[in-house]
Amino acid sequence: MKASTLLTSKHDGWIEPAEPPLAGSIVAEVLYTLQIQFGARRFADLLAGEPIEKVIEVWARYLGGMRREELSRGLQNTARQRYVPTLGEFAVLCRPCLDPEYAWVEAQAGLAERAQGRTGEWTHPAVWRAATSMWQEITTGDQRRHRVHWSFRLRRELAQGWGEPVPSPLHVLEAPAEQSFSLPGSPPHLAAKEVLKRLKEEDARKSCAYANGVRL
Repeated sequence: MKASTLLTSKHDGWIEPAEPPLAGSIVAEVLYTLQIQFGARRFADLLAGEPIEKVIEVWARYLGGMRREELSRGLQNTARQRYVPTLGEFAVLCRPCLDPEYAWVEAQAGLAERAQGRTGEWTHPAVWRAATSMWQEITTGDQRRHRVHWSFRLRRELAQGWGEPVPSPLHVLEAPAEQSFSLPGSPPHLAAKEVLKRLKEEDARKSCAYANGVRL
């Protein structure tokens, strides 16, 4: 495999970020950690004969916008693997929502959480933004049916970068408790609907008595 192919290997959900490249020192730290994890021989396969400076430059550009916590997630995931990841594979390990199928499941879970008044867990605000534009399809539909549409929305939002954090859900006001009142001779906390029923029955009884000439 050519070095250029190895360095820029892309996942289906991968797009080149519009955000500035990572600092070279951060990328060097990531690559050094990968070397520790996989050993010098396997790490050499990642370099594929390219100068380390060139590798850092390419990785810095394609990982632009990645946050520290995302890079940490990626390195935690690579620690469970047997093989050194390509650039595209490492990007998805850092930011799982680059995989549209994963992002769809994340969106379903996140929207379900918000329906319960919780913020939900979102690996990237772009998933939240894409989900809000397709909430009905996500909550009621099939991912296969909406796969192309979802991938388009997700890619477009990812291209916008991190942006604002996912907002807290609006708290829905609870409906007021059913009011009750009492009438003379009625239990002190008789439900309103039961009182209305009793009043109707009383009116009907009076009407019937009046029609029969009975004085109440």
